[in-house]
Amino acid sequence: MTAALRDIETPAVVIERRVLERNVARAAEIARAAGVALRPHVKTHKSLRLAQLQIGGGASGITAAKSPEAAVFLEGGCADVTVAYPLLDRRKIMRLAHLSAARGARLRLVADSEAGVAVLAAAGTEAGRTLEVMVEVDVGLKRCGVDPAGDAALRLAQVIRGHASLSFSGLLSHAGNAYAADGPEAVRAIAESERSVMTGLAGRLRRSGFEVPAVSVGSTPTVWL
Repeated sequence: MTAALRDIETPAVVIERRVLERNVARAAEIARAAGVALRPHVKTHKSLRLAQLQIGGGASGITAAKSPEAAVFLEGGCADVTVAYPLLDRRKIMRLAHLSAARGARLRLVADSEAGVAVLAAAGTEAGRTLEVMVEVDVGLKRCGVDPAGDAALRLAQVIRGHASLSFSGLLSHAGNAYAADGPEAVRAIAESERSVMTGLAGRLRRSGFEVPAVSVGSTPTVWL
């Protein structure tokens, strides 16, 4: 083992497979025990082989950050892909729409503004597809997403529902602020806050007459919670 490692040209990433497989199995078991779907983010490993390992271990699909990443995993056979960052380039959206249709894959996109919804609707119309759109919610990272305290999510869901080329697919958040948390209890508090905010917002939407097919939460530090 040591000699083989010594022969590897650096820089290189070396992964201990037993640890990797243990982590994949643990995340899947936590999701199964909680009765939720696991859709891991691939932005770190960017590896189709590892995504296949995660899906084989129980993940229901994958999440990507950018359209080129999503395209690679769609082309590689992933049947359920979520792009968890608002796309505003119609050409990129159309490429993913056509690619997912050709592969028979499910594609979810997100929006956090009416301008973003308008671009998605135009792309869906031009591509001849009904695009699934989730409303992204800011739960503390302050990077993107609507404010859950106001009526922005409700208004955006209404706008999405008003476009024939779009369907409202639920709510999505990313507790990325957990990466800077000061210790396990702070991470636990962030996870609980995200859960409370997102389930509360989903309840408000349902009471307003919306179906909320999915409520997606999490980050690497909070996934265990």
